Amino acid sequence: MALFLAAILLPVAYVTARRFDVSLTALECNPWLHWQYTPEQWRQWTNVQIDRMEAEPPKVILKRDWRNLACTLSAIALAIFLFYPGQWLLDSLSVLFSCGLVLAVVILGPGEQRRSAEKLRATLLKAAPEVYFGHDGVFCDGTYTQWLGMDIYLLAATIDERQPRSLLFRFEKIEPNPYGGFPAVPIHQSVLIPPGRESDLARLQKELEARCPAAKVALC
Repeated sequence: MALFLAAILLPVAYVTARRFDVSLTALECNPWLHWQYTPEQWRQWTNVQIDRMEAEPPKVILKRDWRNLACTLSAIALAIFLFYPGQWLLDSLSVLFSCGLVLAVVILGPGEQRRSAEKLRATLLKAAPEVYFGHDGVFCDGTYTQWLGMDIYLLAATIDERQPRSLLFRFEKIEPNPYGGFPAVPIHQSVLIPPGRESDLARLQKELEARCPAAKVALC
């Protein structure tokens, strides 16, 4: 069965990856815009992004959200006891495990946020200090994001007026879900505007409006 699945999925994965690679190569060879940064500018921009990420409050704060958390834990316990009546010992253990898992995620959330920030720092410092904008997408921070892919699309492109000024691109990515439905996951990409390159924004605005007519584009 494994060989049968591999014979089907590996060629598909190869063709998909090759098309992605060809698209990125075309972007780098014929970009709309190509911005480059000095090492010092890139280090400063990396620190700014990390500081902003660490300053974001946790999604769940016990002192603030304890009522909602209590309701969630009560709903979990009620559902387990209703769906599996008569098995009090197993039900109680299931409730303890499920509620403990939820509490662990809430308590460990701030620590995970700090670890994510350090991972982002390492990723940004390894990436080339440059950005490409082109017909198919944007290549920045070592990541290539397509404007209109099979599972991702641009929602908005705006100016972030916080210093240093930057571009903010908002995407939605469709994630497959084995339990049904296709939830959309938001993706944000910030791009530093190099000093003296503000005049490029008019062209980027024009190109994006033609490429992504459904997206909100406000760059100038």
